[in-house]
Amino acid sequence: MRETAMKLLILYGSATGNAESIAKQLHEQAIDRGFEAILGPLNRYKKLGFLEAETTLIVTSTTGDGDAPENAERFVRYFKKRNLDPLLLQGKKYAVLALGDTNYSRFCNTGKLIDKSLSNLGATRLCQIACADEATGLEEVVERWKTDILEILLKNSSSQVDEEVIEPKENIPVVKDASSFAPLKKEILVLYGSATGNAEYISKEIHEQAAAHDLVSTWGTLNEYKKLGFMEKKLIVIVTSTTGDGDAPENANRFVRFIKRRTHDANMLKDKCFCVLALGDTNYSKFCNVGKQVDKSFSKLGGSRLMDITCADEATGLDDVVEPWKVKFWEEIDKLFQDGNLLQAEAGVASEVKPAETAGEQNQTESINLELINSEEPEQEVVGWKQPSFVYGFEELIQNSSVDLLKKKLSEVRPVRFPRCMAKVTFLGRESRSITNSSMKRGNERKTETPEDSVVGDSAMNPIIAQAVSARYLTTKKSSKRVVSTTFEIRPPEDSQSIPEWQPGDSIGVICPNPSLLVEGIIRRLGLSRDRKINVKRLSPGKPTSTPFFPQFDDDITIWEVLTWGVDLVSLPRKQFLRVLAEFCTNEFEELQLKLLANPVGKSEYKEVIENQQPSVLELLQMFPSCDPPLENLLSSLPALPPRFYSIANSPLGPFGYSRVQIAYTVVRNTVDYTENVDKKSQGEKRILSGVCTSWMESLCEQFLVDNKSPRLRFGQGNMIKVFIRPGSGFCLPADLSHPIVMIGAGTGIAPFIGFLEHLVYLEKIGEKRQLEMYDGFWRGLMDPCEGDIVDESSETKEEYGEVSLYTGCHHPEQDMLFHDKVADYEESSILNRFVCAFSRYGDNKKEYVQDKIHENGKLIVRQLLDESGYLYVCGRLQMATDVNSMLLKVFQEHGGLSAEEAKERIADMIKRGRYAKDVWG
Repeated sequence: MRETAMKLLILYGSATGNAESIAKQLHEQAIDRGFEAILGPLNRYKKLGFLEAETTLIVTSTTGDGDAPENAERFVRYFKKRNLDPLLLQGKKYAVLALGDTNYSRFCNTGKLIDKSLSNLGATRLCQIACADEATGLEEVVERWKTDILEILLKNSSSQVDEEVIEPKENIPVVKDASSFAPLKKEILVLYGSATGNAEYISKEIHEQAAAHDLVSTWGTLNEYKKLGFMEKKLIVIVTSTTGDGDAPENANRFVRFIKRRTHDANMLKDKCFCVLALGDTNYSKFCNVGKQVDKSFSKLGGSRLMDITCADEATGLDDVVEPWKVKFWEEIDKLFQDGNLLQAEAGVASEVKPAETAGEQNQTESINLELINSEEPEQEVVGWKQPSFVYGFEELIQNSSVDLLKKKLSEVRPVRFPRCMAKVTFLGRESRSITNSSMKRGNERKTETPEDSVVGDSAMNPIIAQAVSARYLTTKKSSKRVVSTTFEIRPPEDSQSIPEWQPGDSIGVICPNPSLLVEGIIRRLGLSRDRKINVKRLSPGKPTSTPFFPQFDDDITIWEVLTWGVDLVSLPRKQFLRVLAEFCTNEFEELQLKLLANPVGKSEYKEVIENQQPSVLELLQMFPSCDPPLENLLSSLPALPPRFYSIANSPLGPFGYSRVQIAYTVVRNTVDYTENVDKKSQGEKRILSGVCTSWMESLCEQFLVDNKSPRLRFGQGNMIKVFIRPGSGFCLPADLSHPIVMIGAGTGIAPFIGFLEHLVYLEKIGEKRQLEMYDGFWRGLMDPCEGDIVDESSETKEEYGEVSLYTGCHHPEQDMLFHDKVADYEESSILNRFVCAFSRYGDNKKEYVQDKIHENGKLIVRQLLDESGYLYVCGRLQMATDVNSMLLKVFQEHGGLSAEEAKERIADMIKRGRYAKDVWG
């Protein structure tokens, strides 16, 4: 083993994500082989130490017809200059993998230019440039190049780099009778990939229940697989969701890339018994995609299934599948260890929950006068989160219930086990102090463990501070909803001036608190002191309790802080949480009610009392007054408070660069629909559920919104928020702007398209002034040669922008047409060539929705997307996106002369080639 690992710099230039993904895989493989590898985009070559690095590997694509990707442009321009020292890179070693498409005349142009420029400056090639063709398939060339270059590096290193050695184990076939195999060690590894908290919560239940089955359990995220001893564990269960349209959650993406590598030994997991529970939503085209990929990869690498993959559908309800799955899972686990058997499962076919039929969306109208809307704020009571005025108790909603009836019903089914508490709370001294948000107070200090290449503001575990600097209502008094546009200023850390980079199409994640009314109410209800300091550690069987339960906080925090920022007090209560509350009821009737709600046999009661009403934790404690849970059980059984995401609606090419982001959000106010009989009890009063994050952000901006004369707030601690940037995963402007761009978004789904249009305005200005090198931000193409550059004689003048169309929908042109003033400006400047809006609540006209406008303009859209290879973007609610997709299939057939099957294939091809991107929710 060498004492000092060989250093390696890996740089990439990527437009669609292919080059970046390959570079990240290479980065992981290099680390696995003992290299000290650093990864980053080509434009950060100075910061990453390119001129000091001895060995550099470069993976880059080519965009348009020969242009460099946006995150590689500065690198290409600099190293093409003729006035550089011809021995600048003497002694450096490098290799280039170029990605391209032979359908374009200048195939792999960027990679070839880089390879030539580095050689001209004295650097030595480790191997000849490799060019991979997307038209025929990248994989064959890419995989061979990655294998070859790592072998070359290992041979060239001054001392041997130890590779990871996996001890050979006996071959374990997948058969029904496994009694001949050695006994399995009674331990289990529970891994999860979660974006909203559902998969985390389910996996946590499995982890907690393991002790009741005499199993020692280790629990964590999929990305922590190395630290948790993945290769040493024999029994593994994975619970994972799928985000976006088939993507892995942020805390699972590295594991998914690892397990899908084609260079693994085919028997790498032959000694593993595994099981996958996949969570998804059948409204998305790639239902449970991540779980299916993981299950398939495990099987390919020799793993043996404990039971077939199970796919739970959020569209029809997770519990209907998850609860029976958990029962079957523990039955299989118990059988697994009977008589010393190792495996009693055989490979099988995935059992999916069939998608529920969804009703077609109602329908949205017409060119209108954009000056109809005035900018006065909506008439409202008080901004901020509101406690619902009432909640019905169990007996008010469930007729003919009694102790005896509940006992009888519960005696006929398997009881739900009481979850083991995973938190240990130590109450410290009664020191009183002014209460502030400790997480905000630390600002940008990095408290938690994050990847080596992480920068402040790039993830929820590594956020950055921001402040609201302006806000306005985008809707009028007459509108049935309030939509707010807010601009946040991102503050760099004290020890650095760097802030996260972003581009139009990215989202900002907001870390919000629980409403103070809820927090104070729970503290009073449980008889706690808000200022009391506590220390919370995570309990793990057989391990010391030194791991913080809330790693994002200081070790010693107040009860108020942990309830405000640590756990989710308002999301739909999960059944395991209800089972915990049942354990601490002194009233038998209340205990039985909660046990019924937590049991699958109480499905209808759970729907009526819990699912329909969505009571908060405080309301649950009020509904069951004899319930008095200890604080540690409460913290252990509640999910973490998740961040909320909002599309960025501006461009970094503006005067403030990356330091300011604008978002638009609807202040959520949802009315609970009761049955007719129950509604009569309320005497016309409605139960209104307020959105936690949107209400909070609106209250932060209250002075902007109610006092238009005040140009600026005086900021204090209370106006700071924590945010991070989430990349758009392909939802960004195309590299070649000469193709048509079609944007479709209803409601706040218009927000990212405002960012796109603003970006195009600045690109045009930059092109006109021919001052591209004055700005280091994002743009596509338009790269002029600089003085001293190596000029490519074959370069041609860039084409004009292709047609840009925006289709949107709202209720009424005079009430809620969002960003109408900006849209008018973009139309006037000819950046936006076509704007069409549908109205669903306008006069006596028929209700129209955005998909209706797609149908009306079908011939034009077919020309733009099919004949001229345009780019399509859809943003908004999931049902709208589904209806738009259905309408596209229809117009492709009507105006494109395609069959139904051919239309589906064209859409699939557009998605594959990055010409159809979606950003959808709910």
